[in-house]
Amino acid sequence: MSEGIGMSLTGFRQALANDDFKISTLQKIAQCLKVDISVFLKEIELENLNNTDTECENCKIKDSIIESKNQIIKEQETLIQQMQTFIEKSRKK
Repeated sequence: MSEGIGMSLTGFRQALANDDFKISTLQKIAQCLKVDISVFLKEIELENLNNTDTECENCKIKDSIIESKNQIIKEQETLIQQMQTFIEKSRKK
């Protein structure tokens, strides 16, 4: 394959290991395999969609943590108000 696209074997292996090919190289690979370059580009789009899904999932987790934190803060504020009311009533006696 490396000979067919005009790359050294070492360079091809490095690019393959790093998943780092130029579009022009992908075009040559597609020609050697007798497939359309869109085959490779669709795979890249799918990987990007998977990354987006992961990012969205991370956003959901982050939102859930923020919501929990806000709920805890509200509960603490309520407790503080109750303690302040108790202290005020205790002073009046």
